[in-house]
Amino acid sequence: MILDIYKDSFEYAGQDVKTILKLGVLYFLSFFIIPIFLVAGYQYRVIGAGINGMIGGDDKLPSFDNITGMFVDGIKYILVQIGYLIVPGVVFVISMMLSVYSDAASILAFVVGIILFIISELYMFIAIPNMIANDGSLKAAFKFKRLNEIIKMIGLGEYIMVYVGVLLLVTVISLVVAFIFIMVSSIFGIAIAYVAPSVSMGVLIVTEIILGFIFSFVVGPYLGIFAGRATGLIYGVGE
Repeated sequence: MILDIYKDSFEYAGQDVKTILKLGVLYFLSFFIIPIFLVAGYQYRVIGAGINGMIGGDDKLPSFDNITGMFVDGIKYILVQIGYLIVPGVVFVISMMLSVYSDAASILAFVVGIILFIISELYMFIAIPNMIANDGSLKAAFKFKRLNEIIKMIGLGEYIMVYVGVLLLVTVISLVVAFIFIMVSSIFGIAIAYVAPSVSMGVLIVTEIILGFIFSFVVGPYLGIFAGRATGLIYGVGE
């Protein structure tokens, strides 16, 4: 089942280049803040499509209509994320404050923060879909009894494997793409340095800019849709 979810999610994310590029524009403009909520709102729709879809189905990517609704959904999505990360964040701050007085206490608080962060991430992975499945109710994202029931239905082991797998795949693919591009551009840069040393620095700068564009317009949106689809599908298994 896990491999089927990954396969479906990869195929789903790559079915429409135009949609990826549209989402890429929002990723690129995220420094204006508002597009961040639209990106989150689109992720909300992708997860919703996964919840209501089926593994190996022919679901289409969500449209970009009703921008206001997508913005509101994005706010809810981010609020849930903040809600789950507040406690680990506070513990990390306490850890830094304790470092002035006691290294041992600081390290202990840091370890506790890491554990709470992992637990929060695991719950958040299923909490956001539960919110979406319950008409966008923020309360549904924090109904731990229901979340535990869903995780139990999925199977704790499989649930953790899907979460870790999605995290690893997103990380590894990002690193591989970056590595390949950096290697190619480095070889090109070295060649340029021999011919025109004065422009080699310019080549490196242009390389970084191009890499940023690739991640913003293609890699980031693609992997975001992949992760959202997998999240929705695994939730659907436990419903």
